[in-house]
Amino acid sequence: MITGVLSGHSSRVKCVALSRDNSYVVSGYEDGTIIVHSTKTGIEAYRADNVFAGGEVYGLCYLLDGSGFVACGWDDLKVFSPSLELLQTLVGHVGEVWCVTISPSGSHLASAGDDGKVMIWSEPGEGSEWARVQVLEDHTSSICAVCFSPDGKQLATGGYDRLIKTYSFNEGSAI
Repeated sequence: MITGVLSGHSSRVKCVALSRDNSYVVSGYEDGTIIVHSTKTGIEAYRADNVFAGGEVYGLCYLLDGSGFVACGWDDLKVFSPSLELLQTLVGHVGEVWCVTISPSGSHLASAGDDGKVMIWSEPGEGSEWARVQVLEDHTSSICAVCFSPDGKQLATGGYDRLIKTYSFNEGSAI
């Protein structure tokens, strides 16, 4: 059952994410544009062009507390407010960052990409910036999928090396 259609985009849609309260959908495009639409009206609420200098937006995830979302793309991750104000750039990956996910508690991010590394990021506290706390280097090539289990106790990755890797995850200690 289709409840709404958002159209008029200038390039291919690469990724979408819904806000926790389902009031907004954020979308990333092949040309580096991010658009936030109201799901109630279908109207474009916010727009940012050329978010990643090299091009495409590959992945998005909303922060669970509603304070914004994370986008991954050409060479890094960027944390945005709901109105697309850039709050922080997370650097560490080499090459495209293909995917990003947030833990069920909202306290950790996991990102992965061309460098074959999974980076775990933690938000130390209210108003603080995200910080990289661990790097996993078990894949032999690009990683294109990463997700936390619903209970937050495992992390799974999938890559071009045709392997799926699973890790125990404890938010209080290393994987």
